[in-house]
Amino acid sequence: NGNDVKAMNLIFYNDVMAGFEYEYHNLEAAYEYAVKLRKDLEMTYGEKSTYPTTTPKDKDCFDTLKSFSELKNHYTYYEDWEAVFEGEKQENINKMLEGKDYSRIDIHFELSVIDENKAIVSTKYVALP
Repeated sequence: NGNDVKAMNLIFYNDVMAGFEYEYHNLEAAYEYAVKLRKDLEMTYGEKSTYPTTTPKDKDCFDTLKSFSELKNHYTYYEDWEAVFEGEKQENINKMLEGKDYSRIDIHFELSVIDENKAIVSTKYVALP
């Protein structure tokens, strides 16, 4: 619910939007939005790339959560997707990275629980060496 968002931050790098963050002061609303965003990311980018380096039982993985009541204070849950870009999107990635070498670009999704009343849901591009 957009009414529960207390702050929204857009993350720019070299004039290219590289991510966003929504700050919530309602953990249940943050969790519900994170679940929706997680589904949207899978529809857009396909299968996650989180698990090649971790196991589905790793406590930090968002997909291990079954309900809002499992959230822990001062904890970050995440998932990653490998992103593939073409055309204008690839040009924006090149502009953002200014010729720096990278092996791939991931979409990094996080639900960071700050305390019992505050959480941040974020998604950003991450260039891996």
